[in-house]
Amino acid sequence: MRKRSFDVFNFVAALTVVPVLILAGCSSSKSGGPDSSAAGAGGLGKADAGGGGTGGSKMDANPSDVLSQPDVAITPDGPAAPDLLQPDVVVTPDRPIASDAQPQLDAQAAPDTAGVFDGPLDASVTSDADASIHTEAGETSSDGGESTAATLFVPDYLAGQVYRYTIRPNAEPVINATIVAPSATAVALSSAGELFVAGNSTETIYRFLSPFGLPTAHGVITGVGLGWVSPMGVEDSTFVDDELWVTDPGNSNVVRLSFDSQGQATVAGTLDGLAMSGAILWDPTKRIVYITQSFTGTTIWHYRVAADHSLTELPPITGVPHPESMVVTAWGELLVGNFETNTVSRFLIDAQGNATSNGTITGNGLSSPAGLALAPWGELFVSNENVRTISRFTFDSAHQAIANGVFAVPSAQDLDRIRIFPAPLQ
Repeated sequence: MRKRSFDVFNFVAALTVVPVLILAGCSSSKSGGPDSSAAGAGGLGKADAGGGGTGGSKMDANPSDVLSQPDVAITPDGPAAPDLLQPDVVVTPDRPIASDAQPQLDAQAAPDTAGVFDGPLDASVTSDADASIHTEAGETSSDGGESTAATLFVPDYLAGQVYRYTIRPNAEPVINATIVAPSATAVALSSAGELFVAGNSTETIYRFLSPFGLPTAHGVITGVGLGWVSPMGVEDSTFVDDELWVTDPGNSNVVRLSFDSQGQATVAGTLDGLAMSGAILWDPTKRIVYITQSFTGTTIWHYRVAADHSLTELPPITGVPHPESMVVTAWGELLVGNFETNTVSRFLIDAQGNATSNGTITGNGLSSPAGLALAPWGELFVSNENVRTISRFTFDSAHQAIANGVFAVPSAQDLDRIRIFPAPLQ
């Protein structure tokens, strides 16, 4: 398990491979990604490593205060790395996953790799001649009504894969593809529809085009001082406006990446002093970014983000037992998975960003909850890392949580930070 141990053999092997796709119903193909190298530009003020701070943190105009840029030799046109051997996983299109029908609810040194590299990347697709990827739009549900569909991405760190599901209200999830990316812990989706997969111990971000159809490898981002040689490199990521913000617990910071018109990544700055930065969440409605102190920490930092991405630090949320992933509900409540206590904490966030505890969600199979995601219709999905299941909750008119089943992820070894996007398969 990623948060408890580190397999040196698997880590060394992971460094020699590139992402591969296992996809039902698609012919084999190869694709290379864009090439670039970049240096840091700009930075953000520091917060107290213990979770405190005095507020008013702003961008630092001096890049040298943020990142040192050692010489890095990168040859983007060199020979491609060998393809990753296909894991022993069989993916069948449109295969429903059995669920629990009646759940119960109980109310060492950092590597010298600073810089950014979008390097060439080979990927292969294994197809099933008898299967096909099809568009979900326009399908009808069992009751004859128009179906509401969304797409759930489930990273599996130990297997180095991301499982893709189609989900609907009150229906069994359907697994339709597996995207292979070494040490995958989280995914993020750009406004242009590109999928970014965080590779934790490989300290790499893998890029894929067409994530809702036939995903196509589109290069990698590495360097920028992402992490150290341990299971604490690239941990989580989210898009804040048009920038990709990446948590890096090895360096106790958040790295901001911006993209030019060609999609090349550049370091736009860092947010420093965040001891063991873990999960990250962007609330565009309140323009607040939340960052957890992961790996047995108890603090959630949050900042108000101005249009120019300068930050104002808000009072930290403390005393949260090992906070992992977070979501914000449609009514503005912050939900936080507590890895050690097998619960989900609830917080009300006022207009000034102050948090007030509002109870917990328990039961329904919650076990080391590592990922939280909300479907467009308001249903909560929670990945349970150690038991490799996903718990589902709905909410009544008073916002009370109601257990809505548990389903297992076949062949999974470890579940991490799940994401749901409203786009159906294409």
